[in-house]
Amino acid sequence: MRIVILGSARQHGITDEEIRSAIEYPMWTARVTPRISGTVPRLFIGRLVDAEPPIEVLADTSSGECVAFHAMMLRQSTLAELDEQTALVLLPQLAARQRK
Repeated sequence: MRIVILGSARQHGITDEEIRSAIEYPMWTARVTPRISGTVPRLFIGRLVDAEPPIEVLADTSSGECVAFHAMMLRQSTLAELDEQTALVLLPQLAARQRK
């Protein structure tokens, strides 16, 4: 699937390489409730390398392409919305050193 990265996905300092890595090799992914009719948003949680903390990426997959429109460091609030089993798997990743 072709990955398109919108400018809005870069607003929090996440690189294109990190966004692509989270989408192509996610630690976890799931469909999320759309805010815009006709879209199929998906949440990807992943990271570029093991030494980095995880990031969250939201992308619309409705067009046969994966259009990333949001990316940032994985937030506690996002983690809190996940089911308990998924959160327990990802929680140790949050303890990884944060970026400077």
